Amino acid sequence: MADKAALKNFVAQVMEVLPQVLRGFLRTQGNALILGQISPSQYFVLDAVDRQGALKMSELAAELSVSLPAMSGLVDRLYKMKLVKRVYPEKDRRVIRINISPRGENILKTIRVRREAGFRKIFGQLSRKDRMEYLRIITKMRDILNKDITGQG
Repeated sequence: MADKAALKNFVAQVMEVLPQVLRGFLRTQGNALILGQISPSQYFVLDAVDRQGALKMSELAAELSVSLPAMSGLVDRLYKMKLVKRVYPEKDRRVIRINISPRGENILKTIRVRREAGFRKIFGQLSRKDRMEYLRIITKMRDILNKDITGQG
C-alpha cells in the first residue's frame, strides 16, 4: 500500500515538474518554434522526413501517430511555406512522397543548432554522473513507450 502511495506522489510531482521543464527547454532555444515560424507538429514532420527520406503521407501519419487528414493539413501548410516538396516517383505517379526542401533543411538545421546550444547550457550544469543517469532513464522510458505503441509491452 505504501508503494502505491509513493508512486501516486511521484506521478503528481512529475506531472507538476515536467511541463515546467519542457517550457524551460523551449525558452532556452529561441528558435523557429518559439518565433512562431513553425509549430512543434510541423517540426516533427520536418524531422521525420529529414531522418528517413521521402515518405508517403500514410507513412508520415503512422510515424507521428496522427490521422491521415491531420497529416495532410500539416503537410499542406509546410508545402505552402516551401519547407517540403512533393515527389512523384516515375513508376507510379499516383504515389506522392513528401521530402524536405532546401528551405526546410535550413530551418531544421537552425533549430537543431539552437537546441544543441540550449541543451549544452542546461546539461553543462549537471555532473557527468547526473547526465548519464538522466540519459539512462529517458532511454528506458523511450523503450517502454515504444513497446506500448507497437503492442509488445
